Amino acid sequence: MPVLTPPTTPLGRILAEQGRKQTWLAEQAGLSKSYINFVVSGRRPLSRGSAALIAPLLGVDPADLGPVPRRPRARSGQTGVD
Repeated sequence: MPVLTPPTTPLGRILAEQGRKQTWLAEQAGLSKSYINFVVSGRRPLSRGSAALIAPLLGVDPADLGPVPRRPRARSGQTGVD
């Protein structure tokens, strides 16, 4: 039987504490199972939009899910529109 290591990301810890599976979260949030797995394993950051979807499902504040990357700010004089 494989040895289970404790989750190291905030989302992983919350899922473990609540006895929830990654598959359940993916289905409830309408996100892919691989994306949830990457976030839980720390291989990908959680986006703001995903945090906003996931937090109410788990009954937590989006900030409890860990750091969310900021959007890059446009440099002075750049609008992002060609």
